[in-house]
Amino acid sequence: MNAPPVAPPKRSPMPAWAWILIGVMVCGCMGVPIIAAILFPVFMQAKVAAQKTQTLSNMKQLGLSEILFQSDHEDRYANVRSEKAVFALLAPYLPTMARTRSANPKGHEILFNFKLAGHTGSQLKSLGETIVFYEAQPWYDGKRCVEFADGHAKLLDAQAWIAAQYLMQNPLKDAKATKPLSDKYQGLLSKLYDKLMAEDTTQKPLLTADEDKLVSPDFATGEPEKDPPKS
Repeated sequence: MNAPPVAPPKRSPMPAWAWILIGVMVCGCMGVPIIAAILFPVFMQAKVAAQKTQTLSNMKQLGLSEILFQSDHEDRYANVRSEKAVFALLAPYLPTMARTRSANPKGHEILFNFKLAGHTGSQLKSLGETIVFYEAQPWYDGKRCVEFADGHAKLLDAQAWIAAQYLMQNPLKDAKATKPLSDKYQGLLSKLYDKLMAEDTTQKPLLTADEDKLVSPDFATGEPEKDPPKS
């Protein structure tokens, strides 16, 4: 005679808290990508805004250092042909060499308006409208940080940048300029800039006695001054 079948044990129902936990986990897994998709653009916008603010600050510092340089050299812009030489000459007036770079993710290069080289501020048609330093690359929104001869800096949109080109290329009411610094001298300035950038760019650049003479040009001879002014 066969034994009667044994009924399987009854399973206790899953407690309510378990169902709640599963629901929370499922919603969390689905919600994290959605929240990330919403917040990522916000974080990126905040990051870009901070980078633009830093670049404008760098531009203003470059403008101030250029004005101080001119005050020590009869109001003249250095007659050189490279940004490295320009920034080396401004090193004594800069708090850090990092100020010579842009925070733009598309490119960190800041350029100098060489139409001004060898001229004085008094020769410009308009100090407040003549661009001295500007970014090599625009930001993703088409804007570009620029610095003007009177020391102020701002962001120009693509249309304003195009409008500023004429005065940027024709800034002078008097074209008389000093002689260029010698090629050898400019080469030494470029090497000095590379040396300073290889050091800690977050600290005040420290110059040796020879380097201090190197960054003090005599525009009459195109060579370093024998007794540079104390900065």
